Amino acid sequence: MGIWIEDSIAFERSDELKQAVRTAGHRFVEWQQEWLTSGLPEYITHEKNLFAHLALADAHDLFQQQPPDWTPGVLCDASAFACTSWYKDFLDVLIHETWHTTTVRNLVEHTTQQLGCILDDVSPETHYFVRPNSALKPFAGRVLSTAQTSYARLDHGFYYDDPELEVIIAPVRQVGEEWRAIVVGHELVSMGGYDGASRSATGGSSDKEVARAFVLQVIDTKDLSAFGSGVALDVARVDGQWRVMELNPLSGASLYGCDLNAVVSALMG
Repeated sequence: MGIWIEDSIAFERSDELKQAVRTAGHRFVEWQQEWLTSGLPEYITHEKNLFAHLALADAHDLFQQQPPDWTPGVLCDASAFACTSWYKDFLDVLIHETWHTTTVRNLVEHTTQQLGCILDDVSPETHYFVRPNSALKPFAGRVLSTAQTSYARLDHGFYYDDPELEVIIAPVRQVGEEWRAIVVGHELVSMGGYDGASRSATGGSSDKEVARAFVLQVIDTKDLSAFGSGVALDVARVDGQWRVMELNPLSGASLYGCDLNAVVSALMG
């Protein structure tokens, strides 16, 4: 028996997940925000077979407090998931063929110069993709035009205040349906289609087996050990080719249309 801690407010399908956890013979515990300051109850700290599924910021904070003998524990090593920590090792399968690191301040105050690092021609109508380097996503990745670039458009002052926040900028790509793959112990556990814009599950499509084959290729050729014992791997058909969209900490990832019974079994036995 183990403990699955769940933030039911942060994620969908909590009732289904509770059933899957209990069917597997484990205890389902609702996350309490105050535990980050008051401390976890003893019955949780004394448990060794534990997985925490929380909002990213909470998973990050709990990751830094977790006892060393928790298994699989909190899978949210933010430093390992920063784009600059893993992009170079995935260049042959990464969505971005060209990308550049800068800061929010540099992008806003020197937009044309910064975009010149990734694009040949830059005009007010030029569009580009921007996302935080941090896995904790202080703002969501988005497409902007040169003319639209501003602190407000980058959510400065809303989720973060530091204008030196590091960001990744890259050319815009044409992205098809995305798939989230749950990988535990270097094994593909389950996959679910999702819509990146609405962050909601989709019914999937005939691309599933092709997407699965691509995921298996990535697992076979890339070292995922830096991300802990489990990771959420997102892939999509991009401009006609299958590419890795991003890697996400499993403790802070939505499970969308994945097989919840399979995920619980893989993580907790």
